[in-house]
Amino acid sequence: MYWQAVTRDVPFDEYETNPLTMAAAADLSASPDFRGPKVGGKVTTATLFRGQAPGDLVGPYLSQFLLKTAPYGTTPIVQTQRNPVAGNDHMTAYGEWLNVQNGGAPTGVNVFDPVRRYIRTARDLVEWLRVDFTYQGALNAYNILTAMNPLATRPTRTTPMPRKTAR
Repeated sequence: MYWQAVTRDVPFDEYETNPLTMAAAADLSASPDFRGPKVGGKVTTATLFRGQAPGDLVGPYLSQFLLKTAPYGTTPIVQTQRNPVAGNDHMTAYGEWLNVQNGGAPTGVNVFDPVRRYIRTARDLVEWLRVDFTYQGALNAYNILTAMNPLATRPTRTTPMPRKTAR
């Protein structure tokens, strides 16, 4: 969690060469209790913060469904969003953290980049997660797939349909 917080402003496409993500990979590799994915027994910048399910290490870090225009009927939704600016952190002082832990209102205010952008950092991704509705990602993916090919989301049959018999 510490390394995820420290690297939250590193763009995903810079993970391979960024000194912070390289340090995170080296530090986590040295931890005997780290249970995340590894390659050759080591955490790499390509495995950093990824899951352990089949396919989690394949492809870019961010789902391409978050970068494609999502059609909603006749309205295309370009998936750029307002993102918090880098370094706009909250609850970093003990007193502020304790206030929130005790049910108090946060004292910090989010500051947003005036330019809408695609998700490019963990901070941006958390902002999407903070405001999305429960099935938004799945609905967007469905709409994108059906716009690409209307047959893409139809179930396929692996066994022949039973024949109807006359009564």
